[in-house]
Order: sequence, then C-alpha cells, then structure tokens
Amino acid sequence: MFTSEGDIGIQVENQTVPCRHWRYSEDAVSVLTEFNFVCEDAWVKPFAVSLFMAGKLFGGITGGAISDR
Repeated sequence: MFTSEGDIGIQVENQTVPCRHWRYSEDAVSVLTEFNFVCEDAWVKPFAVSLFMAGKLFGGITGGAISDR
C-alpha cells in the first residue's frame, strides 16, 4: 500500500485491487471481449501475437527457400 500526503495536507492511499471481471460496451465485440482475455488472462493476447509473428518468420524463410528451387 502506498500512502502519501499532498501539498495541501490531504492524505491519499493508493491500493492495488485484483481484477475480477470487466464490463464491456454492448456494441464492441472482439476476440478480447468474446473470450474475456483481461485480468489474469491478459498474457494470452501478446502470446498469440508472438506466435503469429514466429509463424510469419518461419513461413517467410521456408517459403523463400522453396520458391528459389
């Protein structure tokens, strides 16, 4: 817990609270909202992007080698 006292003498407490759920807008639908990739599952999105980029790298190298033959 972080406690600080401002310039005007008001004591402020900042406390981190665990994320339990997220409320989405009704008109916004995406993979993140559909599968609820927030809070403790927030690591899934960057992991999926990393896998996609690794696949593009592998495909570019192998596709280039195959096309040169």
